[in-house]
Amino acid sequence: MARFRQAVIDDIDAAADVWQRTIEESRRGANRLSPSQRWGVDKSWWEHLLRSSKGGFWLAEDGNTVVGIVCAIVRDGEWLLTHLYVLPERQGHGVGRGLVERALRSARGTDRHVAYADASNFASTSLYMRHGMYPARDIVGLTGPVSVLERVRASADGLVAEPLGAHSTSLIGHIDALDRQVRGTGRSEDHRFWLDLGMRGLLFRRHGQIVGYAYCSPWGGIGPVAAQHETDLPAMLERCGQVLAESGVAETSLLVPGVNQTVLSQLLLHGFRQTSLGLFVATRPAGDWSHYLLFHSGLP
Repeated sequence: MARFRQAVIDDIDAAADVWQRTIEESRRGANRLSPSQRWGVDKSWWEHLLRSSKGGFWLAEDGNTVVGIVCAIVRDGEWLLTHLYVLPERQGHGVGRGLVERALRSARGTDRHVAYADASNFASTSLYMRHGMYPARDIVGLTGPVSVLERVRASADGLVAEPLGAHSTSLIGHIDALDRQVRGTGRSEDHRFWLDLGMRGLLFRRHGQIVGYAYCSPWGGIGPVAAQHETDLPAMLERCGQVLAESGVAETSLLVPGVNQTVLSQLLLHGFRQTSLGLFVATRPAGDWSHYLLFHSGLP
């Protein structure tokens, strides 16, 4: 019988072990960066989530063994479930349900509840739907060569890129306004974290006005990306490709909403391949995700 308790910072490594074992099982045979390789860059992100979860990070234990984890955060009135992992041998025994029910205690006073799920994981999607979160958007994972991005550029007259860094914190209010327009919610604390972490970010302006931003992750991924105008996205991705190429990255990955047909059509036409299909589930959708690319499944 599993016992549930709130996580503390010293639980991070045990929580990561559950994540690694669950992901390795679900991706057995796949040629991807392993969770153990990713953990070096993800650990600080998990610590950030735990510190900002305000009671939404829980563990399930059997004796002294952690068998399941859940993390939920609140951003701008939105309750977001970022992680839910249960060891394969303990799935189907109510552990996931118990974790979600406890994480939902941190949702009091929020406007909507959202989560990301693997579209083929029917146990997870069913669990979310039983809690009122229904499929709102499909999310396509793509992987391909960085060199392709220089060939997808569309017309983007007057679009100017500048680096985002620790000096950019004064601009977070403007970036948050763009997030509310595109994503439906702001997340100023996460932008501060990314900038403090040293992620390679780009801010895009036209005639001096902020019209987009993009980040390139330490593991070579692109995202999040938000654009005021969907037609600017190809040019923004081209600039991200230049940043990655300068860092020696040959292959990149992105999470693209299905409604973002501009990016999907361009990348698939130029040789990117689909690697996953996810679902963004919500009590109600918000924003216009045809102008958006996700950070990763842990923080759409």
